[in-house]
Amino acid sequence: MIFNDEYIYLNVSIQNNSKMFLEGYIKNPSQYNKMLVLAANPIDRMINYSGSGLPFPNEHIAFENTKNMFLVSGTGVINTVFNYPNSFYSRNGKNKILPSIYIELVQGNNMPFQLQYELSDFNTLRSLINRESRQGPEFYGAKDVILPIDTAENVMYAYSNAKLKNDVG
Repeated sequence: MIFNDEYIYLNVSIQNNSKMFLEGYIKNPSQYNKMLVLAANPIDRMINYSGSGLPFPNEHIAFENTKNMFLVSGTGVINTVFNYPNSFYSRNGKNKILPSIYIELVQGNNMPFQLQYELSDFNTLRSLINRESRQGPEFYGAKDVILPIDTAENVMYAYSNAKLKNDVG
């Protein structure tokens, strides 16, 4: 994944959905007093399925003691390794913020401004709230039309695909 805009050039290589290699540079680094690359904590992998891989409930918990932080030197060069960040919910508790890399830049005595670069969400079906598509009985009833009559294993695979492609319950 390559991010290239007026502020940054960043090449992000993802390995095994768990590590990210960040290589690139801040454009015009002499304009900034402070340059910080930041991402939320990685996904919590637990023994129990029901709690594993859930998004963080808010940004405070998502960034609490995160090790995904890199202070960029005056040269503007970025070369670091992060754990793949998890998603989290915005302050209203309903909007899910996708896993992202944040670049914080400070010019002089001004307030820092933050740039967000979204990554892929590997846990699209994991949620703390009902998914947007859950409006009525069709959410659960649609699978009767979509799923084939087959062995339990094949139905399970088809159901998994239907959840991802058709966003059904």
